[in-house]
Amino acid sequence: MTWTKQKNLLRINQIALVLGLFLFSPQVSFAFQEVEINEINYTGYTIWSDDNVTDANDEFIELKNPSNIPITLTGWSLRIVSGAGDKIIPLTGNITDYIVIRKIATTQTSLTPLNKVINVTSTNFGSLSNTAGAYIELRNDKDITIDAVNFVGKWPAITKQGESLHKMNNFSWEIKSLSPLNIIPVTPLTPPIVYEGIIISEIYPNPAEGKKEFVELANITDKDIDISGWKLDDIPNGGSAIQTLSGIIPAKGFVVLEDGNALTIILNNDNDSVILYDPNNTIQSQVDYSMKDSQKGSSYMVIDNNWIWNTIPSPNAMNIAPISITPTPNPIPAPNPIPIIPITPPLPKYSIGSIILSEIYPYPLEGGEFIELNNTTDKDIDITDWKLSDLAKSYTLSGIIPAKGYRVWNQDESKISLNNTSETVTLTDNYNQIQSTTSYTKAKKGLSYIPLLQNWGWTNTLTPNASSIFTEAMDDTSKKYRFIDTIENIISIEDGELLEIQGQIIIPPNTLNDTSFYIQNNSRIVKVYDRQKRFPSLKEGDIVRIKSEWHNTDTQQYLKTVSSEDISIIDTQKITIKPENIKTINTDDWGKLVKVNGILDTNTKTKLVVFNNKYTAPIKLYSDIITKPKMKKGDTIVITGFTEIYDGEIRVIPWNSSQIRVIPAFKIAKVSDIKKDISIASNIENADNNAKQYEYQGLDEFQLKGEAQLIDGVSDTKWYKTLTEWPHENIWFSSAIILNLIWWGYLSFKKMRIRV
Repeated sequence: MTWTKQKNLLRINQIALVLGLFLFSPQVSFAFQEVEINEINYTGYTIWSDDNVTDANDEFIELKNPSNIPITLTGWSLRIVSGAGDKIIPLTGNITDYIVIRKIATTQTSLTPLNKVINVTSTNFGSLSNTAGAYIELRNDKDITIDAVNFVGKWPAITKQGESLHKMNNFSWEIKSLSPLNIIPVTPLTPPIVYEGIIISEIYPNPAEGKKEFVELANITDKDIDISGWKLDDIPNGGSAIQTLSGIIPAKGFVVLEDGNALTIILNNDNDSVILYDPNNTIQSQVDYSMKDSQKGSSYMVIDNNWIWNTIPSPNAMNIAPISITPTPNPIPAPNPIPIIPITPPLPKYSIGSIILSEIYPYPLEGGEFIELNNTTDKDIDITDWKLSDLAKSYTLSGIIPAKGYRVWNQDESKISLNNTSETVTLTDNYNQIQSTTSYTKAKKGLSYIPLLQNWGWTNTLTPNASSIFTEAMDDTSKKYRFIDTIENIISIEDGELLEIQGQIIIPPNTLNDTSFYIQNNSRIVKVYDRQKRFPSLKEGDIVRIKSEWHNTDTQQYLKTVSSEDISIIDTQKITIKPENIKTINTDDWGKLVKVNGILDTNTKTKLVVFNNKYTAPIKLYSDIITKPKMKKGDTIVITGFTEIYDGEIRVIPWNSSQIRVIPAFKIAKVSDIKKDISIASNIENADNNAKQYEYQGLDEFQLKGEAQLIDGVSDTKWYKTLTEWPHENIWFSSAIILNLIWWGYLSFKKMRIRV
């Protein structure tokens, strides 16, 4: 090839490069930004004037009109692509300065609309993912994009409760306090917590032989006090290091901090101080002592607001003055007056089982949940400050349960919501003793849970506030299974339903794990689970009929079997299901066999995250099964696997290593290297066309993140900046230049052919 021909090729390549960057670069935009996306709250917890209850669902997006000239939004739309899929919200009304698109619950549709606020139910708004980011786009009534932010994969900053993302300019966002409609919230000053009720009641600085130093703290109140964050010190700004405390001191009780165990400050044998600070660093109690008039083995204790030396220490007990010693006032007054410890008889301490859990109704057929307690003794028992709790919540009790009597707490009163699966209920007394506790793994609808001799069981007869009656629940042999011929809509079926279904095994047991396998039916895949692995011999391709219980929880969805007899093998056929190339991915795509592709953003032992300009896909890896190919962040990868919903998020699960591929990144040389590439290209004119076709197909199929990967260094050139900064008013003029460049390229190419 002649140098003239090479120069013409170089000229054509440069023209094509200019046109490609001008026409397709995402950095060039001619849309007139009449209204802009101004504030994004993706964590919730917004305080609205019509609803003073805040939670994580109170998300919003604020729009701003920078011109202050009213603009009608009728016919406009806001698109949100995030954790809940792809949602398009129609807009109405006018915007003069700000308008907020607010997410509300379906139960709040009767709220009176606030000024400049558009209420959108969670079904139509979707959900802004706290971890996976979002793509938000504003379009006008001509379907032209007015403003858009692309935070797919990751938000530009992590916000906390009370914070949101605020747009500073077209290139940066900052974290600021929530301010929908640009109203700066007035955060009320939180009054400081007042701590009281704990005093230093006895110190033992010079112990007798074989004894240890100690400091005793006393709780002079009628309630348990957590001393986590409290501190103990000796001489201020000197002596021992400050000691941080933890634990709970029961009502009217004591805690003894002993040297070598719970006491780290060192008490001097001549004179010293002991100071107790609360978490506000306020001195709650201080004792200054001198052993000038005392002897070894004496403790210093407070009795009736006076401090005396006593040769008989009394750790963990009330301080009693020796008969032969008259208490003398402490010569060095404490900075805070020390309250007198009232001498009151301790609260009665009941033996374990005095009050028991006698009936639990967790899964009502009608009415509400309740928990019943029974006094098993012959005396009335005051249960004030006793606690009733489940795995999530604790409720403080009060009142009296009469001898041999019962008392019921409904859910409305205790606010304890019992789980239908995996629950534990516990009753503790005011000494933190567990008086009664029970657990169950699966509640039975309409049945209550009662103690039966040494065990618990389910009864058909409910007896709140009365002695329990056991009537045998339905036997397993009489279970009725509902046959469903497709799992397309199984997600909408209520948790606990008994189902019979037919499907083909696509992932046998011991592939991902030994407690489950996966069947496909009507191009959907669902998990079949048995913790005890009671499966018959199964293989890929088997057609099976399964009797199972449907589990549809907040965490996962699966069919649960309890016996190998629940699974019948009908036939074996070749698997014909093929992966689907999806355009978006959301919870509606659960159970599909899919192929996803994009840029690798997260790469850990058990998780990958890929994203492209259409969706973000979390990938779950079973690390003991899957061997990943070598990859790094920014690589283009393609994953084949089935989708499932876990903790409300859709994720993809491959089940063998061949389902993860890394696509080589294609990169064109710098403009300065094009001359070298021309000579190289002349040597590959007869290269394998199939190979080149595969490369081009790869580029088309896997849209690389940004066009910057296609050319390196061009964006810094003068002519590129001229094109990207060209005013949109001159678009017709710039189009004429492009057409002239195309014509000039065509003539140059024609002359080159004539010369050859």
